[in-house]
Amino acid sequence: MGIATIQTIDPTKAWGEGTTPQGAAVRLPGTLPSEIVSFRQTHLARDGTVYGQLEEVQTPSQDRIPVICPKFLLCGGCDYLHATPEAELRWKRTRVAEALQLPLVSVEPVVPSPQPLYYRAVAKWVVGAQGELGSYRPRSHEVVDMKGCHIHAPVLERVGDNLRQAIVDGLSFGGARYIVLRAALPREIIHATVVVYEPNCPAATTVSQHLAGLPEVAEVWCHTNQLKTNAIFSANGATRCIYRSQSAVSLVGPTEQYLATGAFAQINPSAAARLYDRVAKLAHCKGQAVLDLYAGSGGISLTLAQAGASFVLGIERTPTAVAAARRAAQSCKDRVQFIVQSVEELGTLLKCSSIGTFPIWVVNPPRKGLSPKIIHTLINYQPNRIIYVSCQPDTLARDVDLLKETYTLSSVQPVDMFPRTRHVETVACLELRACL
Repeated sequence: MGIATIQTIDPTKAWGEGTTPQGAAVRLPGTLPSEIVSFRQTHLARDGTVYGQLEEVQTPSQDRIPVICPKFLLCGGCDYLHATPEAELRWKRTRVAEALQLPLVSVEPVVPSPQPLYYRAVAKWVVGAQGELGSYRPRSHEVVDMKGCHIHAPVLERVGDNLRQAIVDGLSFGGARYIVLRAALPREIIHATVVVYEPNCPAATTVSQHLAGLPEVAEVWCHTNQLKTNAIFSANGATRCIYRSQSAVSLVGPTEQYLATGAFAQINPSAAARLYDRVAKLAHCKGQAVLDLYAGSGGISLTLAQAGASFVLGIERTPTAVAAARRAAQSCKDRVQFIVQSVEELGTLLKCSSIGTFPIWVVNPPRKGLSPKIIHTLINYQPNRIIYVSCQPDTLARDVDLLKETYTLSSVQPVDMFPRTRHVETVACLELRACL
């Protein structure tokens, strides 16, 4: 047992950083600046830094609040359940500013999520050997059951509880790897996907049929993933529809989004509406053509069309996402088009086609950010304005730095898409220097 005084918090990891009375550096999840805590050492790094598990808070921070979940720090989900929402937003703003090496005043205050709890419209559950439905404990393959999660939308938890009871009652989950539920909010209907190792395993039938019998479930799909990785979906895995009573359509502000297996859609629809609104305002797209890269199931493209863009072309490599986006775009299909295309091949597409020019580009890449090839394409084609939607401040900072000779960073707006976690979404606006 050791004692530590916590001086700061590392917003990239959400752990407290402090020192022992002997001067050793300590990193402890679940602690806050200004606290004195007791801890149990779990690891000693080569540089002498002590990593540990919090045992008791002897002197609490004024930012500490009671933790409402018994799985806190066990499931790998929430990082900030022990802190006030105000403190969480401060740290997230600091996180973005530090990554971009900007003074704090140059970063707008974080746009809060309308719902700090029960906001998550997606549940991705690992199926454990004993029938657990949950996630892996950090740095292990132990499955922690997530029953009673305070982040999931209530409809997801209701369906999860039903599945857990079905396991107790003897329903066969043999061969199931993951259960993925997407909630179409605010209607509270479910698009469900059962991910299995083999297409003919028991779970492909038993779990799919059980889900199809639940009143909340509108669609059930079965996806086969035989890869020996932690990826939920396989690009080459077969996906088949088991049941559909209606399409699962979510509302993000006024924008409809069709949910589809393997298709990207923001997990927090109410916060996504605020993010999309910010994108549209920064784009100044009325009467102009916009290129939307990594378009997913079309949320940003459709929002830009509603904001008055003359034409929006969405580029997305996932066929199911493009199909969902095209369905949602039926009412404005003369001004919105979606293409199944890897963003990596964008330069070839632009060079070899007559799709026109786009003075405004929106990019919404995965956490790894933009590849060197895309950076080169941006510099080569030089759109007047780039709206960069990022879920990883470090890769955003890297890409902004690579573009700095050609573009000026004019606006940085964090959005709290993932309340109670360390993750933060950012909308950045970059202006072509030649246009300033």
